Amino acid sequence: MRPLLALALATGCSWFSAKPDRTRYYVLDFAAPEQRAPGAVEQPVIGLGPITLPAYLDRPELVSRVGRNELQVSPNGRWAEPLDRGFGRALRHKLETLLGPNAVLAFPWEPAKTPPVVISVEVERFEPFGGTAELWAKYTMRESSTGRISFAGEERLSEPLADASPEAAVASLSRAVAALGRKLVRLVVERR
Repeated sequence: MRPLLALALATGCSWFSAKPDRTRYYVLDFAAPEQRAPGAVEQPVIGLGPITLPAYLDRPELVSRVGRNELQVSPNGRWAEPLDRGFGRALRHKLETLLGPNAVLAFPWEPAKTPPVVISVEVERFEPFGGTAELWAKYTMRESSTGRISFAGEERLSEPLADASPEAAVASLSRAVAALGRKLVRLVVERR
């Protein structure tokens, strides 16, 4: 027993020493700056939401698709905020960059303050797969005064990954959100 105790003391009790925390925290960024809209609008023109994501993404860890039906959870990569909030924040920022500050009201809102157009988004896939980051989403644009659907569509976007790192995956996912925002703005502008 004494030789084991002596060995433990000699090695500095490395069995009991704390392991370094390798956890990294990420947020979606606002991706590629674009020419800003001319100025702020007085009232929101778009209501954005609800935005829903698949249940398997409702977790702090970054998720990657490694096969058609197989997902992998990152051992060290974490979202710094709930992904549905981060996704909504990044998409709203892109819309306001293109339409003007105060142009977008995020769900939920007071019924009396419902903007003229409401866009809901259902995300079906939002993860790296192979050499790309994929965003598959269905969206519906509705006239709030009548409840009539003016447009419903689906996008399958992919952005190339610079490498296999979580940083590259988050950067590519951010660009995919920005691309979805540009598409939604085109639809809103065409509607006017």
